[in-house]
Amino acid sequence: MTNEKEISTSGLIAKGYLMVNLPTTIIILAMWIGLWKLFDLDYLISLMLGTLAGWYYWAYSVRKWIQWAHKNQVSPDRILQMGRLGFLLWRKKTITDALENEAQ
Repeated sequence: MTNEKEISTSGLIAKGYLMVNLPTTIIILAMWIGLWKLFDLDYLISLMLGTLAGWYYWAYSVRKWIQWAHKNQVSPDRILQMGRLGFLLWRKKTITDALENEAQ
């Protein structure tokens, strides 16, 4: 008998939501509303800057989520499948890039 415990589908997706989607959404909304309302910046410019900041955070955090899942013995194919199911990622190249960077 082994001490390794397989991560459930809901656990994998929930961790992805908490690490990736939720903070990304908060960053986009906070920057958009903050720049627009507090600093009286143009509506569309605020939205674009918020989206850009959220995109950068997503790129960083999705790699961390992939590396976390891989360290917990989740196969790249399952990471891709769960990532698509949880709206976390779309391309297999994102996984291979994250795992290559982990090795360096």
